[in-house]
Order: sequence, then C-alpha cells, then structure tokens
Amino acid sequence: MNIKNNQRARMTKNSIRRVFILLLKEKDLTDITINEICRAAEINRTTFYAHYKDIFDLMETLWKDMATQVQAIFYDEHNASGWGLPNHCFESLFDFILKNIDFYKACIRNGRGDTILDFPMFGCSESQIKPLASRAGIRSEREGKYRLSFF
Repeated sequence: MNIKNNQRARMTKNSIRRVFILLLKEKDLTDITINEICRAAEINRTTFYAHYKDIFDLMETLWKDMATQVQAIFYDEHNASGWGLPNHCFESLFDFILKNIDFYKACIRNGRGDTILDFPMFGCSESQIKPLASRAGIRSEREGKYRLSFF
C-alpha cells in the first residue's frame, strides 16, 4: 500500500538526501545531476521526481528540514510563550551542526553561508524573537545583528 511517509518512502528520501550531501562535498550544487543521485541511491528518476521537483527543490527541502530541527532546539515547551533559551541550547545547536557538518560545509561552499545562522529564527514572529533576545541580554536590533555576525 502506498501511504504517504511510509517506511519505504522515508528510506528512499533518506537515501536521496545522503547521496546528495555526499555529492555536495565533492561538487558545486549546479554541477550535480539527478542521474548521479539516482545512480548512487540506486533508484529510478521517476522515484526522485516523486519526492522532489529538481535539485534546487531537494536543497531547499533539506534546508527547511534542518531549520525546523534547529528551531526545535530553541523551543522551550516549559516557557509560557514557547520560546526561550533552554539550558544547553547552544551546546545542542553546536552538536547538531557537528552532526550535520557535511551539509553545512556544502551550504557555505554553495552560497548559503550568509544565511546559515538565520534559520534558528525560521518561521518565528517578531513577538517570539524579542523574548529570546531579551533573555540573551540583547537590547537593540543593532546589537542583535552584531552578536549574530560575531557568532
């Protein structure tokens, strides 16, 4: 039975992503072909297209998935607003980046490095970001940008 997100579909997506990240270590994004991914992941092109529109859709999907996972590090279910700086969140962030180092190196090499630290706030409204900044001791937008650049 073909159910969305069944185990086989998840395994196929994971295989595509793993191969894609390995290829990103060796090549620029624009030099990677769908045929290469399919050959290395041992899937048909139609299987690739069942999950992604093209290489750029795959990259964007990966980027958003990583952003969601990073956002979860900063989400504090015990805080009334839901957003805060839970204990060890930066340690968790660095562990996550280390675990996914190949992806982040590829992002930097392929021109996504300038936004690599924007994604912890991915999908957050201003009302959610302000308490985070306040708890971190950031008093102005300028100071926040400076700290983010330094970080």
